[in-house]
Amino acid sequence: MAHRNPTTDEIRTLLTNAKTIAMIGASSNPDRASHGIMQKLQRAGYRVIPVNPREKEVLGETAYPSLLDIHEPVDIVDVFRRSEDTPPIADEAVKIGAKALWLQSGISNDDAAARAKAGGLTVVMDACIGATHALLLREGARVAQGPIAEALTPATLSAAFGLPIELHRLGRRLAATVTSS
Repeated sequence: MAHRNPTTDEIRTLLTNAKTIAMIGASSNPDRASHGIMQKLQRAGYRVIPVNPREKEVLGETAYPSLLDIHEPVDIVDVFRRSEDTPPIADEAVKIGAKALWLQSGISNDDAAARAKAGGLTVVMDACIGATHALLLREGARVAQGPIAEALTPATLSAAFGLPIELHRLGRRLAATVTSS
């Protein structure tokens, strides 16, 4: 059976209850999407732990080479990696006792989802955690019920971030290009 993302209400609850997010693929390069999303999540009040063996520090936080090197509870594992790299990340997320595995826009892998679900994790795929947070948790936001993928259209992303729709479409195309190459 193909994976289906949680409902909007389930994702809202996940984001509301989460305190700590481990970001796989976090980068100190301000031109990388992970850098901007990490910054937005920090501003929203989350503790974001960068996980990247090539980084020492990202946005004032010590970077770790892998999830297994983190010695504090992690609520959400947010992944900025190619789809084919995600199954072992799902295994590590289960090992550290995370509550959720979140694969960013353009990233999905049914094997990773199955492994994470088997370990008791909530799984969100092909959705930007930053845009989702902005859309679902901003003051007075009203989002239609149903799976998050249905709510995160270019128009709703544009409204959430105040950017032209074309930029969100471009981001989707770039994410698809990166994950397929």
